[in-house]
Amino acid sequence: MSSLRRAFIAVLVCVVFSFSGSAMFEAVGEALGDLVLRFSTTEIWASFRGPVSLSGVLLVDGERVDFAAEGTVSGDGCVQLATGDVAAWILIHMEGETDTGERVTIRGGLTVTDGAGDASGNALGSGSGRFDLRLVAPSFDLRARGDVQGEANGRFVVPADSLRMQLEGEAAFSMLGQLDATQPAGKSTASAHGEAEGSESLDIDTWPEHLADELRQALCGSALEEST
Repeated sequence: MSSLRRAFIAVLVCVVFSFSGSAMFEAVGEALGDLVLRFSTTEIWASFRGPVSLSGVLLVDGERVDFAAEGTVSGDGCVQLATGDVAAWILIHMEGETDTGERVTIRGGLTVTDGAGDASGNALGSGSGRFDLRLVAPSFDLRARGDVQGEANGRFVVPADSLRMQLEGEAAFSMLGQLDATQPAGKSTASAHGEAEGSESLDIDTWPEHLADELRQALCGSALEEST
């Protein structure tokens, strides 16, 4: 377990006890992946994909449900060369189990809008933003929205495409937010979950188009359909 992940877990353990009784979602995760870089005169763009693991707690009406899941993250990121400001748009697709043995599907995304690059050593930088996830199991269909923060490290590797530069990276992150129940599991309509475009957590209209389309699908029906 990385030192970043241990630090996030220590903070979130304190949060769980201080917020007991609330409808809340909190989790810590780790992600690995290759970042393929593209350069312009003012920006560096990166496309990435890799495995992710997530563990956390759902607190609903004072009842605690622990869960763990694994899957894939993918997305795009951008660094402004003049300022070092970082932005990223990330899709999450995971399967896992609750502590009661229920299968849980997690779909959604997160956006980093307050990030800074770091050229010291192997550090890639840190950032914070918002997440919007849908969690579906036989006994619940929930929407989690809130804040995310994380740090990333990486190193240059031999690229698969000789015309690109490539990094191998790892990130640790934490999520803390509120839960909203949708409708009983087994029923699925887009209106029951709210339009993804109207999400207060993510400004989907600012996402790259190919990622925005996938995010809308994940939040408005596909997660429930794939989990049944």
